[in-house]
Amino acid sequence: MKPPSARTILPARPPFPVDRVILMSPLTSVLASVLVLVAGANGAAREEPLVEHPRFSIEVPSNVLTDVPVRKIVIRAFDANGQPDTSYAGQPLITGIRLALPQTDDAKLGPFHSGILELSTDLHAGRKVYVSDPQITVDAGDRRSAQLDVRRIFRWLALAPAMVAFLLCLWPRNFVLAMFVAVLCGTAILDQGNLFHAFVQTIDSFVVVDASTASGAGTLHITTLTVMLFFGSLFSVIAASGGLAGLTDRLGRRATTREHGQLVALIFGLCAFLDDYAHALLVGKTLRPLSDRLKISREKFAFLVDTTCAPVAALAILSTWLAAERGTIRETFATLGSNGSATATLLASLPYCFYPILMLIFAALAIFLGHDFGPMLRAEWRAATHGQLSRPDLVDPQVLPAADNEAVGARKLARNAWIPILVLFGLVIVGLWWTGRDELAAGASASADQAVEPASWMDVLEHAKPQRVLLFSTFIASGVAVALGVWSRSLTLQQGLSAWVSGLQRMVPAALILLLSWSFQRICDADHLNTAGLLMEIGHPRVTVEWVPLVAFLAVGLTSFIVGNSWAALPLALPLFMSVTNALLTDLNEAGPMHPLLLATIGAVIGGTVFGHHCSPISETTVLSSASSSCSHLDHVFTQLPYAVTVGGVVALFGYVPVAYGHSPVVLLPLATIVLVAIIQFGGRPAVQPAPSGAVDESAEKPADAGAARPSAGGAPSGATEARKPVAAAGKGAARPS
Repeated sequence: MKPPSARTILPARPPFPVDRVILMSPLTSVLASVLVLVAGANGAAREEPLVEHPRFSIEVPSNVLTDVPVRKIVIRAFDANGQPDTSYAGQPLITGIRLALPQTDDAKLGPFHSGILELSTDLHAGRKVYVSDPQITVDAGDRRSAQLDVRRIFRWLALAPAMVAFLLCLWPRNFVLAMFVAVLCGTAILDQGNLFHAFVQTIDSFVVVDASTASGAGTLHITTLTVMLFFGSLFSVIAASGGLAGLTDRLGRRATTREHGQLVALIFGLCAFLDDYAHALLVGKTLRPLSDRLKISREKFAFLVDTTCAPVAALAILSTWLAAERGTIRETFATLGSNGSATATLLASLPYCFYPILMLIFAALAIFLGHDFGPMLRAEWRAATHGQLSRPDLVDPQVLPAADNEAVGARKLARNAWIPILVLFGLVIVGLWWTGRDELAAGASASADQAVEPASWMDVLEHAKPQRVLLFSTFIASGVAVALGVWSRSLTLQQGLSAWVSGLQRMVPAALILLLSWSFQRICDADHLNTAGLLMEIGHPRVTVEWVPLVAFLAVGLTSFIVGNSWAALPLALPLFMSVTNALLTDLNEAGPMHPLLLATIGAVIGGTVFGHHCSPISETTVLSSASSSCSHLDHVFTQLPYAVTVGGVVALFGYVPVAYGHSPVVLLPLATIVLVAIIQFGGRPAVQPAPSGAVDESAEKPADAGAARPSAGGAPSGATEARKPVAAAGKGAARPS
């Protein structure tokens, strides 16, 4: 870099272009050269002005909320030549920045170290950094001070996109419109009301998946979308080859009633516990034909798929959820200086995960008691009485895709379904083990000087790459399904490839919904509106240690509900509430990794993430569950929400409130189960009233063809009517109408 005292004399521009002078005669060229020299000598010389470099530079996040801590502020010192001044260790006057510590809300900012002052928020240690004024000033007194104007956003505006989205979901009940307008609202807030620029940014930067980097959220999103499309292809081929029809016939021999069908879905969901994404797609796609045959409403089936998704993954010992939670607990213990075992602490906290446990119990009770309430009761009554699996006024085929293709050939071979599904399961298990071991081996080679301990399954799952494994597993399994259909002569190769492409097309509406959900999550992330940071700041416990689990459950549930992503709330909330609980227990000389209140706090955070995940219309598993069940997404959300809120209320009142008074989950879980039984039994009603003894079920004697041939009420589209024809016929065991 050129020193500021150096000066450069720049000659004035010649009065005519030099390239034209070359074409003149020699005498003219000589005269022109003389004129150029004279003009350069006599012209007014221009001097570069002296450059006075600022003493400091200030780095802050691009978007700052009022009264919400920022992640990091960095101030760097420079010398007179504009080079980093690593020798500076002063303590200049800094205004516009506030540092809050557990002992004080306005701590003194520390001195520079090697010419750098780095102020970062550390929720573990209770240290928070705020931008308190619209302008940050750093004044050392020796040279001119450094100033930076910071654009701050009123913190309650971070909730505006969520409010807009939920209002538009209520009316006009269009999820795509709600998500797009919500993202546009958030972008307009960031752009200070510039609607045109906000519209351009919405299309260019948020709705379009950013995959410019080799790793990160963009690549993960594209992988998830591809996995979902491959799942659609896999089950489209299985259906076309007669595999789903054969599997449905096999299951239908034992599941002959609506209650049996729901119980099969619940049990099958309990067995698919490795990953929540794979669970949502696999259970829904596999059992939906059986659900349709038994006249189970799409809303109830989607609820069973979603209920056995995140709750099972959060409780299963061998799952990607539990492995990630174990890693977060281990890092928090290392920060707190605790020598406790992350695995032992996590396993001991599972009984305190009241919401996942009681949600599974609630689903089982609803099946055995045969009662429903709220919108779910109306959906079940519609399906059981009229055979309408979905609302008859649904006219958008992209929100409710048509049923999967029937078998192209006449053969119904169950092996065409269970062999590809077993291949998928096997590839997923082997792939998780393979990628996890590779990551562990790479980490061990990077730290060869340390002793390498034998890796457990929890270690392997913690370092596995489930999305990459699902990508290859679903593609290979779909290829196996095509080959199996051709080999069994159920399909020709052309028919198999056509079914494979058709499955891709059927998942496009769900892909659009998922893409908009990710756009909404991005506008609310820490780099933009920082909605989770606002909610964590509001929900920061200011209570005694006994009530921290209850506050954690409510705060984390609200955060996960609004943000729509449990992995945006869990890594932020779990260290925060664990640190707060440990600090409060330390003051009481009761701190320990196996303290009941610490275990209850961990269970409350995990349960809160599942609770908010279950209620949110923009969570990935909610979208995938409705897509795999061919259920209208908003219908799934609005029928499931009363059930989730009911269980959440029971968890808060009969779970974490008694925990504050020292009661054990051994007593609280049976008590909460009794309360759920009373709510379902006395607050719900059966969808089909039992007929009096000796009475004849007249509805069963009605010809199925007549009911199927009539157009459905409410002007349902012909595609929806045709999709319900085989269901009405199968209800009586009649042959499928032509």
